[in-house]
Amino acid sequence: MTSVDIVLPIYWGNISHLEPGVDQLVKYFRENLKDYDWCILISVNGKNADQILDLSKKLSRKYKEVKYIYTEAGGKGVGVLSGWRHSIADIMAYMDIDLSTDLSSFRGLIKSIEDGYDISVGSRYHLESDATRSFYRLIFSKLYLIFFYKFLLGVKCNDAQCGFKAVNRRVVDNIVPLVKDTDFFFESELLYYAYKKRYKIKEVPIKWRENNFSSVNIMKTIPKFIKNVFRLKFSKIPE
Repeated sequence: MTSVDIVLPIYWGNISHLEPGVDQLVKYFRENLKDYDWCILISVNGKNADQILDLSKKLSRKYKEVKYIYTEAGGKGVGVLSGWRHSIADIMAYMDIDLSTDLSSFRGLIKSIEDGYDISVGSRYHLESDATRSFYRLIFSKLYLIFFYKFLLGVKCNDAQCGFKAVNRRVVDNIVPLVKDTDFFFESELLYYAYKKRYKIKEVPIKWRENNFSSVNIMKTIPKFIKNVFRLKFSKIPE
């Protein structure tokens, strides 16, 4: 039976989503992933974590399929990549705790890895996707993808930042160690190295609804993304 670990990156700012999110995930996976050996891994990171850790312990006692880890360093990238490195599963996935992506898309995500792809990407801009988001976030996202990601970095990917991805062991062992960003750019960097090294990447259609809750400050994030794009552009790709 194929093993799958689903990492949930958590910090103090999204603690209110943790318990209802885990409750929903466990119920769904128990009904729909009976043919997989699955586990939810709560990846707590950053400061002010006592309350989150207490809740994570409670959930791990409530559900045998739930575990948790803690990393003191902050950042979404830290949460996801620490969880993947901790995992020994055949397939490692992650999703945002707000569950903006409909869970009906999950089987397609992990099936792509079973079919031989190295990375499976939930894509809001896939022709078969059903996604809605605010106008200004859509514009910023498209400008970033078209000009900075595709034109400057040459990555032929239609959605780098959706919080719904799966990878195989090869990616965790060989690509994850190359990623330097610890926050929101980590996904773009992961896909950049994987694409340049000719790993097989599959974009899968999803049903996605923008959540009003978001820890991303667009105006602060854009300069950081641009800086990281040029860091990659003028850096040698590691062997």
